[in-house]
Amino acid sequence: MGGRGVVRRKEPDPYLQVTYEQCRSEAPEYLLVFAIMTLLGTIPIVFLDQVLGPSYALGNLVTLAAFSLSGWLIWRRKVAPRWAPALTAASMVVAVAVISGQIAMIGPAGFAGVLLVAATYGAVVLTWPSFLIAGAAMLVVATPAALSFRATNDSDWLAVLFAALLVSATLVWVRRRAVRRLAAANQTIERLASHDALTGLLNRRGLDAALPLLTAVARRDHSPLHGVFVDISALKQANDDLSQLDRAMELCDLEIYAGNDDMLMPVL
Repeated sequence: MGGRGVVRRKEPDPYLQVTYEQCRSEAPEYLLVFAIMTLLGTIPIVFLDQVLGPSYALGNLVTLAAFSLSGWLIWRRKVAPRWAPALTAASMVVAVAVISGQIAMIGPAGFAGVLLVAATYGAVVLTWPSFLIAGAAMLVVATPAALSFRATNDSDWLAVLFAALLVSATLVWVRRRAVRRLAAANQTIERLASHDALTGLLNRRGLDAALPLLTAVARRDHSPLHGVFVDISALKQANDDLSQLDRAMELCDLEIYAGNDDMLMPVL
């Protein structure tokens, strides 16, 4: 083949793929719930408190916009799945920043909102980098308000915030273990569906998946794509002895088991 064979692509980490897809599928619903809670918490104050209403509503409008925009971008696949955790975490940081600025107006109710966000966002974000960066940002924006509130109300909300983040970190760890098991199960199912159990070679389904790559390489190299059918006598014995089958496999970069004693080897 003159050194021109099938260029094997570096396969993406299946665990990361499942993690990103899990976040992408769950984040819109999670953000929708917080958007609804924000809206329900804004309406009564706007109508009942003429002094507090406008400034409080403006802050909540920013939070609502962050939740809605992030959820819509993820739901409509306007961003790649790998960016879903970061976008979700960023919207949570915006919410904590807005609520922290409202602590002086709404008191303990504001800290309740911060703790709710801090304790739950890890279950959806799922990736450690996004979780840790968002957690550090939450501490930065919430600490001044917590210290100021503690000075006048003798309540250590900062310690409670650390506890909430610890709960969220535990959720990340537990859910990542579950996602890892799911990715391993998916990988096993995919291999069973695309490989022959006797020889370990690709079957017809595997060939269907490999053909686009083979044809792409042939077009790139401006070379024809051939299919060589090989009939190996006593394939099972040959496979067990690792003799004829091994020698046949050395001839090609990709082998497909076609059934019975037949093999198909694409050659570029």
